Amino acid sequence: EEFSDAKATELKVELARLEGRKKEVHISVKEDVAKLLEKCHILLELESKQANLGGSLSRILEDLKMVKKCRRDIENMWTEAGEAANLF
Repeated sequence: EEFSDAKATELKVELARLEGRKKEVHISVKEDVAKLLEKCHILLELESKQANLGGSLSRILEDLKMVKKCRRDIENMWTEAGEAANLF
């Protein structure tokens, strides 16, 4: 009976240690989940900003094409005006 009492005491001590470790692991997991949720939120914000920048870039590229076309047209008109002036 002394052996079983000693074993029971040993098991209670081990159980208390394991319960403490369980709490530590639970807290650690909660902290990790909180960090992951924060990173997910940041990632979603960055993806949204990336999409907005992509749209802005598309508009800028379209504007650049228009500017280049207008520049060519102006250069052509300038050349034609110069040629017309030489005729007089």
